[in-house]
Amino acid sequence: MVVSGGYVDDEDFGNEIVYTGQGGNDPSTKRRIADQTLTLGNAGLARSQLDGNPVRVVRGASGDPAHSPSIGFRPLDELGGGPADRVKTVIQRLVRSTVVANGVKQKHNYRCQVCGVQLMTAAGPYAEAAHIRALGKPHNGPDVMSNVLCLCPNHHVLFDAGAIHVDATGVVRDTLTGAEISKLLTVPGHTIDPSQLAYHRESHG
Repeated sequence: MVVSGGYVDDEDFGNEIVYTGQGGNDPSTKRRIADQTLTLGNAGLARSQLDGNPVRVVRGASGDPAHSPSIGFRPLDELGGGPADRVKTVIQRLVRSTVVANGVKQKHNYRCQVCGVQLMTAAGPYAEAAHIRALGKPHNGPDVMSNVLCLCPNHHVLFDAGAIHVDATGVVRDTLTGAEISKLLTVPGHTIDPSQLAYHRESHG
């Protein structure tokens, strides 16, 4: 993404930007004359948001003089300062693999393994990668495909909360009543570790 003053609605606050998008403007006046479409760069931004991929931001010399380079281009993260004081801190966080998560979702064509629903957005299909054995303490589950399910947002929440589980025969059940909800949907190339499903059952039993 390049911030270079191409749109009058763009705003540049130093370490924070408001980016209008790509297309629909008059190059001579920089004013919007048509609706933008979810294609090219706009589609890429939307897809990156769905897949959790980072977006590289670069500033061009034609942007806000207070923050832009005098010539050429400069990555956004090379600019320091800002209106608020900055304090360096050290934090620890789990680093989740987008390759693993996206790989599972793609193998299932973004269809929930519980209900089979594929949610479609303007940027393409959407699903969530649910770790069977959670990555954080005290569970310390592995970030591998055999420990991940492809779920819709509703069933992801229910699974994480232990409201549903997968029994030893591959049936998805309501944890409170034991009622069968569905058979867990599987596809070739995605093997699910039964020991992780057993751990999930025991953790929420």
